[in-house]
Amino acid sequence: MKKHLYLILLTFFFLLIGCESKEEPIEFEEYTGRELNIGVVGDAPDVIEEQINFLTIDLGDLLITEGIENLDAIFIMQDYLIRASEAEYADVYKSSGIPFFFIESDKSYLPFVMEDFTYDNSFTVGEESYATGVYYTEDGEMTTWGFGLYNHEKNEKNIKEVYSRIFKKINEVK
Repeated sequence: MKKHLYLILLTFFFLLIGCESKEEPIEFEEYTGRELNIGVVGDAPDVIEEQINFLTIDLGDLLITEGIENLDAIFIMQDYLIRASEAEYADVYKSSGIPFFFIESDKSYLPFVMEDFTYDNSFTVGEESYATGVYYTEDGEMTTWGFGLYNHEKNEKNIKEVYSRIFKKINEVK
């Protein structure tokens, strides 16, 4: 009797494994809009889109603000996030009239726009966050975005998909 029970359980186990659903690969939409000129503090990301022009800038150049108004957006890469959260930059993010994206940030937008916050003392929004964006209109209205990786998996395809979504947002606001 025990033999039959083990055989039934074993058969049920193999049936269960055989019926396991296989996820269909997700097809991501790349950005197909107009050409974008994006300033990058740090190394420019590797993206699918060919109509994206990256211009490397120094973080300190943001304090001058001259010339950045001609850009569609600015990306601040992970290595510069702590410095970019210093109080002296908050006004730049609020008054420049262009969107800023803080890449590979697991923090909200707060340490970048609130003078009393820093990157180190701000709360973490979680591993699902890959990038945070903030945009102030000329009227001072703020829009923020959070971009996560598909299935929280950090791989080349998912990272490029995040950039495609960011480019779409830039195109919408500019």
